[in-house]
Amino acid sequence: MLTPNKKEASEATRIHISNTASLTEAIMHLKVKCDLTISLITLSDKGVAVFDDKFRIHPAYTREVFDVTGAGDTVLASLGFALACDLNIDEAIEFSNSAAGVVVGKIGSATASVNEITSFSDDKLCFHSNYENH
Repeated sequence: MLTPNKKEASEATRIHISNTASLTEAIMHLKVKCDLTISLITLSDKGVAVFDDKFRIHPAYTREVFDVTGAGDTVLASLGFALACDLNIDEAIEFSNSAAGVVVGKIGSATASVNEITSFSDDKLCFHSNYENH
């Protein structure tokens, strides 16, 4: 899975991403060029854009930002965890956005436990039963 951020996606596609239209063009370009089933672009504090059979953006979850160190790595790691727990891509992105929301609320390179992520999400997500045995 590729999870470029907006700058990386813009450089890879040579499309200046400045609005929803150019973001959609870039994400579709990556999907086709890299033969992806699902194409993602992380958007920092704006969330994650996804394109499989349709384009959508999952907003980021943040309460208070102290340090963005490791936020992108957290998204990638938690996305892999969520997909391994049989969540669909939308649930996995929601989980990842919550995980990133936890780590940016800490100082320095931080981690997020499953309990912190589920508490942070305020029960908005429906992945609880899928990962409890992992």
